[in-house]
Amino acid sequence: MEIIIMLRFAVALLALMTSASAQELNPNGLTEKEYQECGERWGAPGAIAECLLQRDKAYGVQLEEAYKRALDVTPDKALVHDAQRSWLNYQQATCKFHDAYARREGMGIARALAARCLLLTTLQRLRELYPVLGCTWDEGRDRVKC
Repeated sequence: MEIIIMLRFAVALLALMTSASAQELNPNGLTEKEYQECGERWGAPGAIAECLLQRDKAYGVQLEEAYKRALDVTPDKALVHDAQRSWLNYQQATCKFHDAYARREGMGIARALAARCLLLTTLQRLRELYPVLGCTWDEGRDRVKC
């Protein structure tokens, strides 16, 4: 009897943990999901890069909304502005490195890896901002809701 109660408790705890983690953005997991979908649909590295860039653009809109919301709620707009500018510089330098490093594999692959880097870093930044703003992640729609 005691084992059954413990098993029920373990199942309930696991269900609770699963539902809580489903509400968090996982940048690595979502990037891989997007990369897989683009790869399955387009196949060629150059086309995969274009697909990933389009998806990064869509998440970039959400990031811009989060940034504007952060500016609206902070008493120190200059700090938020400087932090975002620093993050953009980091993103550009990091993804240029990925592009340059992968060029020995070919331009298409380099573009695909640089686009993957842009998507990943955009999602990471979005993940940093939305909890601070009191927002949550809508996994079913792959978007932030505030």
